Amino acid sequence: MEPVVNKIIMVTGLAAVLAACASAPQRNDQLEQARVEVQNLSADPLAQQAAADDLTAARASLDQADGAFQQKHPAEKVDQLAYLATRHAQAGEARVAEARARQEVARAQHDRDRILLEAREHEAQEAKTQAAVAQSQLADARQELMDLQAK
Repeated sequence: MEPVVNKIIMVTGLAAVLAACASAPQRNDQLEQARVEVQNLSADPLAQQAAADDLTAARASLDQADGAFQQKHPAEKVDQLAYLATRHAQAGEARVAEARARQEVARAQHDRDRILLEAREHEAQEAKTQAAVAQSQLADARQELMDLQAK
């Protein structure tokens, strides 16, 4: 009797394991990669401004890929749609990087202009100081000349 109970337990356990495997959601690595790329782009605050069209296209392709996956379309179709979502997201990331670079160039130009202005102001102040010293020396020299002529 005991071997029959062991068999029943083993068969029941095996059935439970197979049922768990069958009910486990399947994954599509390309779709998961696309999801990460789109989420990364979406999380970037500059994305709406610099890459709105790419973000919209990436989200649309990702939605299509998700729909195809849920409807159990062939993996090739899901992969193709996920690839498109990934590429749109990567294009958006490139546009965001370009916008950041442009902002950095503008900041650097502004800093350069500010530094040049400060240097010119410093030179002008230095020239004023030198002119004041020269005038003072000139006044002293005139006074000395007048003192010598008075003697």
